[in-house]
Amino acid sequence: MSADEVVKLESVQHKAIYMVEELKGYSYYERLRILGITDLESRRKRGDIIQIYKLVNGLEEVNIGLRRPFSRPAFKKRKFDEKQYFYELFAISL
Repeated sequence: MSADEVVKLESVQHKAIYMVEELKGYSYYERLRILGITDLESRRKRGDIIQIYKLVNGLEEVNIGLRRPFSRPAFKKRKFDEKQYFYELFAISL
C-alpha cells in the first residue's frame, strides 16, 4: 500500500468516526476506544507482528518468487544485474 493510499484510508476512517453524533465532544482516540476500533497504524503494526510470528514459528512459508524479471521494461533497457536485483527485492520486501 502506498503512502498516498494510507493517507486516504485514514482520512476516510477519521471522517466516518466524526459522523457518529452520539460521541460529539469526544476526541478522535476516545471515540475509537468507545467504539472498540483501533486506529489504522496500530492495526497495521499488529498485522506485521502476527505475520512475523507465523513466519518464525513455521506456520507460513515465504515465497519470494525468485525469477528473473526480463519482462520488465527497466531490465530490457540495461543488462540484467542479478546482485542488484536481489538487493532491490529484499530491500522492498523488508
